[in-house]
This record gives sequence, C-alpha cells and structure tokens, in this order.
Amino acid sequence: MTLRARLQRAPLPGRRATSLGLGLMWGVWHLPLFFIDGTAQAHIPLALFLLSVVAMSVVFAWLVNRTAGSVVAALLFHTAINFWPSVVPVLPTAGSYRACAFVVAMLVLLAVVVLMTSGPPAGIAAGRLRRA
Repeated sequence: MTLRARLQRAPLPGRRATSLGLGLMWGVWHLPLFFIDGTAQAHIPLALFLLSVVAMSVVFAWLVNRTAGSVVAALLFHTAINFWPSVVPVLPTAGSYRACAFVVAMLVLLAVVVLMTSGPPAGIAAGRLRRA
C-alpha cells in the first residue's frame, strides 16, 4: 500500500493534519521562488503565501477525497488559481496588499469550512479508493 493510500485511510483528524502538513511542505518547496526576480512569489509577502498554500492544500485534499482519489478537480482548481492573477489584478503592488490579502482570506475561509464540515472521503466511504 502506498503512502498516499495510507494517508487517505487515516481517521478524520489524520486527514486534516495531513492536508495541513502537506501545505507546509508545499510552501517550503516554493521558497526558492521568493529569491528569483520575475516570479509571482518574489512580490508576495511570505506569510500571505504560506497561508494561501496551506489553505489550498486543504481544498485540494478535499477535492481529491470527494472524487474517489481523482486529481482532475484539484488540477483544474490549481490551474484556475494560477491563471487568476492574469485576469484579475490580485498580486500585491508597491502600494497595496489588500487584494492579495482578500484572496488569501477567502481561501483560508474556504479551507476552514472544508475542515469543519468534511466527512470521510467518497472513495473510502464507498470502498473504492483508487490504488496508486
């Protein structure tokens, strides 16, 4: 059994802690981008970025769990988040972090709702979790 499959079968507090921990690891993975000029991360305060990444990790885990282990919904959500700044100016500017902070606050709110209301994953409840 793979690590992903074991984590998916963990009790509810285990899944919550796993999605939060993966979010922190995802944030650490992106840290080098904060030191490269021209990247979006070079202009975002580290705290806002880490909050958004942890919140997105929770939402991604929920999407994967709700679709019996499929990553398609999470992939589409990730693509939408990466595309969003090219449509709506939410990245921080020299004068203001308000738009970025608002988007991060909405992501955190969504993650809190997901953490407070989510039950067992669809694939586990139905006994059909995909094997990796």
